[in-house]
Amino acid sequence: MFEKLPDEIVLQILTGLCIRDLFNAQGTCAQTSRVLHERGPWYDALCNVLALPRSAVTTVLKGASVEEVRHRAMKAQYVNENWARTRVHPRHVRTYRWRGLRDIQILPGGEWLVCVSMDGTLEMRKVERSLQVVIASRFFLGIVPLYRKTCCSRLYVYEVVVSPEPNLRCMIAISTSDLGRQARSFRNAAISGNILAFDCYWDGRDMLCLRSIIPNSDGVQEQAAFLYDKSNCTIHILSSHIVLLADGSSIQVHKIPRLYPVSDTNASPEVVENEIIFSHQLQLTSPGNMSGSPAVWDHLNGGHIGPMTLLGPGTLHIVQPSADLKNYELSTFRVPEIIASYPAVGLRYGLSAQIEPGHGLVFRTVKHPDVVEHDDKEQRPPVSSDRVPMGHFVVDEIKHLAPIAVRIDEWTGRACLILEDGPDHRSLAILDIV
Repeated sequence: MFEKLPDEIVLQILTGLCIRDLFNAQGTCAQTSRVLHERGPWYDALCNVLALPRSAVTTVLKGASVEEVRHRAMKAQYVNENWARTRVHPRHVRTYRWRGLRDIQILPGGEWLVCVSMDGTLEMRKVERSLQVVIASRFFLGIVPLYRKTCCSRLYVYEVVVSPEPNLRCMIAISTSDLGRQARSFRNAAISGNILAFDCYWDGRDMLCLRSIIPNSDGVQEQAAFLYDKSNCTIHILSSHIVLLADGSSIQVHKIPRLYPVSDTNASPEVVENEIIFSHQLQLTSPGNMSGSPAVWDHLNGGHIGPMTLLGPGTLHIVQPSADLKNYELSTFRVPEIIASYPAVGLRYGLSAQIEPGHGLVFRTVKHPDVVEHDDKEQRPPVSSDRVPMGHFVVDEIKHLAPIAVRIDEWTGRACLILEDGPDHRSLAILDIV
């Protein structure tokens, strides 16, 4: 078909095709098979399925062969097509008794877990039959809250490295005393790009602090803070000076002038005036708390790109910022099947593990709807009744347990849960959902 075209032109033609079209094109002729032995088209197709920039995908697949990139792409496509089937049947379920497990994160790609134990141990574990400990580190007891509503007095940020050798490195250690005598109890925290955001009680009010993780060109870290009126919210960092805060009643975007250098003699943040550049009171609210999708930045010191999803009991909100982060569109959907607070939320999918009367532990899968901007904002309904694609399933061996924390990996459709069936009786469950 392309016999008279150079490989470079054929590569440009194939770049941008979906994963299944690329897979089918491999067998059309020797030239397309040769061209598709390059990583580029598969990277682009994988970025499109995962809604990630190229830099994020290449970081996870650093050093991967063409065959591995192709396999990852096909797996991601399969997850995309099957995540929200009406009836889901998990391929594989593993459970491990883990009395001291406190919190867990699953790294992109689904092969590594970062686990926090009650005794203050931070571990990297490889997802395999034995759940082998690869590296462990110790920190002060009680610095990482399991529940978002739990408060703590210390906050640590760790860099997690997988390749070439697994490693954990502490980047930031902050205590409330570092912020001055007025500061009390950290509550929520988020990281995007090179920015850490956290909120705390400060002189009887609520304060949100933004702080750089890696020092600037002068070797100095920068930070600033502002006072606001949301005591328990989801934090989305959109840039070094713009942050979105959401709770069950409203969504707001706050802007501050800039960050200020942190001096050796005074680590307390500069409290600055903030401007609310977007605010929306939610017309559909339900008891409980929302979770937000992970941040996607174009580069380390850049800003957020693409939509953000907020999911909680009864509602799903999609916020679409403009490229310059000055304007925002909001779409809201009814999801009455979701009754749990803090479901796991990704860029494209969500997962809620919830106790339902008469059924025990039920899993609800959610596929975020695509949102198209409306030219006529007056005609857009504030709450859409359009169906959000959803599925559900029950795992008999764990349906009597109560979920404590839920995490998902969109690359593989893998989920990790902390489950509890009484005081000090906890388990880790790993589910390959599709």
